[in-house]
Amino acid sequence: MSLLTLVLATILAQEKAPEDRLPSPDWYSWADFAAGSSVTMEIEIDGKKAKKTTVVREKDAARMKFEEVVEANGARQAAREQVVTKPRGNPGVYDSLPEGECPACKKPRKDHKQPVSTESEQKMKVGPAEVDCHVSELSTFDCEGKLREWTRWTNSRDVPGHLVRHEYKSKKLEYKIVCVGFEKK
Repeated sequence: MSLLTLVLATILAQEKAPEDRLPSPDWYSWADFAAGSSVTMEIEIDGKKAKKTTVVREKDAARMKFEEVVEANGARQAAREQVVTKPRGNPGVYDSLPEGECPACKKPRKDHKQPVSTESEQKMKVGPAEVDCHVSELSTFDCEGKLREWTRWTNSRDVPGHLVRHEYKSKKLEYKIVCVGFEKK
C-alpha cells in the first residue's frame, strides 16, 4: 500500500461517521470561519510523512464546500472536493460503552478493563501563533486488559477545523497529524 493510499484511508476513516448518529464534525469545527480559511496538516504514519491542506471554497448558512489536497512522496494528489451540509440538531459527541457480550472473548463487557480518558487545557504553537487548546486522551484495552489503542486529540477553536494535533498508537499502526499552519478569514 502506498503512503498516499494509507494517508487517504486514514483521513477518510476519521471523517466518516454514520450520519444518523453523529453530526458532521466538519460543520461545527469550521462554522466560525469564512470562505478562504485554510489549514495545513503534516501527517506521519509509521515514519512516513505527507501533507494535507484544506480550504473552505464556498460557505453559506446551510452548506460548506471544501477543497483538500494531499502531497506525499513528492506527488501531489488532484484536489478533492467535499460538501458538508449543516446537520440537524445541536453539536455534540454521543459516546456510549457497548453492553452485553464481547464478540472476541464471549465474556460480559462489564468484566473488561474500561477505557481511561483524561482532558486538559494548554497553549500550543501553530506556525507563528500560540493558541489555547483542549487536549483529550483515551486508552482502550483488549480482553486481557492490555493496551489496545491510545489516542490524543488536541483541538483549538482558534484554528479552522479545530484540529491542532492527533496522535494514535496501536499494535499495528502509529500515526501523527500536526497542524503546521492556518489562515482565518
